[in-house]
Amino acid sequence: MGLEQHAALGGAKKGMGEMELRDYQKEGLRKVQDALDDGKNAIYVLPTGGGKSHIIAALVKHYSNAGKRILICVHRVELLKQISHTLGQFGVEHGVIYRTEYCADAVAVASIQTLVHKRTAYKYDLIVFDEAHHSAANTWIKIKDLFPDARICGFTGTPIRNDRRGLAGMFDVLIEGPKAKDLIASGHLSQLRLWSWPVVDLTGVRTFAGDFNRKQVAEMLDNRTICGDVIDHYNRHCAGKKAIAFCCTVEHAKNVAKQFTQNKIPAKPIYGLLTEGQRNILVDDFVHGRIKVLTSCDLISEGFDVPSASVGIMLRPTKSLIVHMQQCGRVMRINGGNNYGYILDHVGNCLRHGDPQATRIWTLDRGVDVETENLMMRCKKCGALDDNGLLECPECETEYEYKIEHVDAYLRLYGDKNLPTLERMAIALNTRKAWAAYYRVAVKVGA
Repeated sequence: MGLEQHAALGGAKKGMGEMELRDYQKEGLRKVQDALDDGKNAIYVLPTGGGKSHIIAALVKHYSNAGKRILICVHRVELLKQISHTLGQFGVEHGVIYRTEYCADAVAVASIQTLVHKRTAYKYDLIVFDEAHHSAANTWIKIKDLFPDARICGFTGTPIRNDRRGLAGMFDVLIEGPKAKDLIASGHLSQLRLWSWPVVDLTGVRTFAGDFNRKQVAEMLDNRTICGDVIDHYNRHCAGKKAIAFCCTVEHAKNVAKQFTQNKIPAKPIYGLLTEGQRNILVDDFVHGRIKVLTSCDLISEGFDVPSASVGIMLRPTKSLIVHMQQCGRVMRINGGNNYGYILDHVGNCLRHGDPQATRIWTLDRGVDVETENLMMRCKKCGALDDNGLLECPECETEYEYKIEHVDAYLRLYGDKNLPTLERMAIALNTRKAWAAYYRVAVKVGA
């Protein structure tokens, strides 16, 4: 694919205009620049949908104007197009390094796979990694080693490896932008409403490449009874809304789409083996409402956004917090005034990893320092999920049955930061141990 084709699909080679950053993006940009100017390799963390590509473009423009040579590295062609397009919006002239295409431009957007196999002779002052949680992989480390004198800057929503360890080997400083709940409160992301109905017992499922064996899980999930429940829950909670179903295999995706279509809900499978033209047609049909459900296998994730989607149907169980948060993030973008995204979790990912919009504390050394795993309450009547310490289900108002471990876990996670929630949980339990737990924290802060 030639450079002109990339320009037509992803963004012009020459700058097309200017874009204005939001206040939090300006603050993030300033902090990243300060770290880089101080000689440190920095990683910036912002939830999916928060506008990382705009910060990247503004950062590149700043250093390009200062006469620096900059290389932006991505691992998927969709990301290459997205970054190229955004650079054009910010008026940054740039070239593309992909497959047989090379360029001498001071700013280049490059495929990591191309760089590893066909090394460039050009030198760069700054290397920018998009989706930098992959940077612990050998191919990414090779890129860093190619340019030993360059500063490194990464951007991601989940600054951990798949084994949940941090990225201290690649970066010197971690800079956090606003959390998901901050962006929801400011109207920049949609709030999620979550339900969970785990339909299979994953005990005994083999592990492959650190995750559940998808072929084995697909055999458990791919049947009419389970798919019938999936369709019933979609009709009950978000009928008519545009949905993405995340499936285990291509065959699984095809079968789920077939079941939706047979139930008079237009659906199509979308996956990597389709041509780019075929995928573009499917996305266009989805955006314009001719398709209501896209069933995806490993495609709609990093760099492949479908902004009009508001429902995520989870049919692929995962041990990866990264995959969980990436998939849920696909339906958190604000769409035409819709203030809610919907997660219909049929494989227990939310119970396994916690609320995707919850506040997590990231560190370079330990990865996730504090998590909300096992703190979500699931309504036995309707399946709704909640981690706010309420006395009753926010959807159907059924009273929760708290257990003492919920209070203990909440204490470990939040300490003295949310006494009203602890008090509600203690009232619901009405046990001496729960009151004692609440009392210890209350006394600690003088409540």
